[in-house]
Amino acid sequence: MAGRRQSISASGSIKGSSKDFYISLEQTEKRDYGILTQRLGLRFGSTRQQNRWLSRIEMRNRNPGEVIAALADDLCQMAQRAYIDLDARAQEVLALNQLYKSVTPEVKYQCTNQGCRTVAGAVEVIERYEAIIGDGSEKKKGSVRMTTDTQLGEASNFSQEPSENQFHDSINGLTRRISQLESTKQNYSNSWQNNNNRRPQWGNTNNRQAKCFICESTSHLCRYCPFYLRYKQENARHDNTGGQQGSKDQDNRNSQSINQGNFSSPLAR
Repeated sequence: MAGRRQSISASGSIKGSSKDFYISLEQTEKRDYGILTQRLGLRFGSTRQQNRWLSRIEMRNRNPGEVIAALADDLCQMAQRAYIDLDARAQEVLALNQLYKSVTPEVKYQCTNQGCRTVAGAVEVIERYEAIIGDGSEKKKGSVRMTTDTQLGEASNFSQEPSENQFHDSINGLTRRISQLESTKQNYSNSWQNNNNRRPQWGNTNNRQAKCFICESTSHLCRYCPFYLRYKQENARHDNTGGQQGSKDQDNRNSQSINQGNFSSPLAR
């Protein structure tokens, strides 16, 4: 009688495809609880079901318009069936990792940044974040492109599939912009070259020729200038009585006087 009651209780809890399989069994198999569980185990074994749930949880993605709470609940149930050998904590971690695959990297970063360790905590963060920026489904439709014509001050927006005329307009706008940049560069180059041509060449010593600063002759320097040598000889004759040392001192004074600009050029007389 105990086996009979157990078989009746088991038959009442069978649903779905298991119910159809139960109906196809013989009456003797239905009445014996041991035989019933054996047949159900052969048909819906735990190992076979585990592999099926593993594939289902890996293929589970977020459907369009599906709320994140429904997806999280479904993933938790699948994790419990796919990882029957693990404890509840490990099952929840696996479900949480699978949940992160169905959200955008920005949302996943928010969850990890706030230290979400449970599915419920991640769902709360995701719902709060998506309430501000959306679920990211609009981003998958393609980015909206815009080109601006700087000459006319017009902007043309394109949808995901722009027409051929819009392509031509954008290309023409880009071509005009490139032409403007090239002309601006050329004008700047010409202006810079003209400024360099007008700049005085005072500081350029490469093209300057050395000359005597006394008579301004380019054939000799100041120490070989005839006027300087004559001046030096005249001073030497007047200082012969002072000895050789006095002559050297006078030469040094003359040189210092010339270097300091005290010597007057004959051209200035």
